Amino acid sequence: YPQTAPPQPASPEPAPPRQSPERNERYFDPAVQITKGNAGGSGVVIGHENRQAVILTAWHVVEGPGSLSVYFPQQRQRVAGRLLAHDRDIDLAGILVEVDFTPAVGPLTDGEPEAGEGGVVARVGGGQYCERPGSVLGLYDHGRLRESDLGVSPLSIPGDSGGPIYAPSGDVVSILWGGPARGPGGPLIRTQGPRTTEVRRFAEKLGLPFCLTPNTN
Repeated sequence: YPQTAPPQPASPEPAPPRQSPERNERYFDPAVQITKGNAGGSGVVIGHENRQAVILTAWHVVEGPGSLSVYFPQQRQRVAGRLLAHDRDIDLAGILVEVDFTPAVGPLTDGEPEAGEGGVVARVGGGQYCERPGSVLGLYDHGRLRESDLGVSPLSIPGDSGGPIYAPSGDVVSILWGGPARGPGGPLIRTQGPRTTEVRRFAEKLGLPFCLTPNTN
């Protein structure tokens, strides 16, 4: 879900308040806040090289009018962003930003997670970081034209849209686009995002190899 954003304060900014004292740095560090006009959501850094960083988010977070900016809570800095590419069908968008620091990277995983494996939803939308652990529910077909979506158990809330769905290792397995929903005759899916193979395929189309082999410095 996208969330209406407050007016943007000047950079640098105070760090967003933590919602939980049990914050895990491997999930917090690559997560960012996305603002587009009067709306926004979350995102995650998937690559960094030569003062450039690439962020994945949901297309519906950035499709509206207005200027695009990205807030890095670890560095307490907001920078202007430029839309690199988007895919409306799978609700993904790539953003390029110029930075004078080295952001943490959430590497894209290679394989599809299995049902029952751990999964963590993280967000910075609304200026407040939150991470919620749960488990992968599996792949579900809602009758859309795209491939099946990945479902995970943590409940999505406003400001989550575009944020990362992590494996316990910190690898990114999907980008959250919404929830909850129920497939025909199926279980309630609390949170959903494109399946991992679609996310990686989208990143490959950006034509920036460092997004697939992240800088871990």
